[in-house]
Amino acid sequence: MACKDKTFSDAKTRSQKYLTADYAPILAYDWIDLAHEMIRSNNLFGPNAARAFAYVGLALWESVYIGVPDAKSLAGQIKDYPDAATVSALARLEATTLSRL
Repeated sequence: MACKDKTFSDAKTRSQKYLTADYAPILAYDWIDLAHEMIRSNNLFGPNAARAFAYVGLALWESVYIGVPDAKSLAGQIKDYPDAATVSALARLEATTLSRL
């Protein structure tokens, strides 16, 4: 069955051109390292440190999953985690933003 939403189809195709695996992981390492430094400098331990790392990990995953074939957002899988923007919504936002430049 073909996708009737052309915007979604185009956005999904475009996103698969830019695979997460094609990029160096240094940004992810630096992001986790920065979080580690912030946790240490704020003397966070136990559940507070774990929660901070969880938020960093969630944000990191949500920023890269679109470039991972067959990957899904964690939205709807974690209690009280908000729905993620759909690929078609992001494509509309991108088109609107670019049209204003």
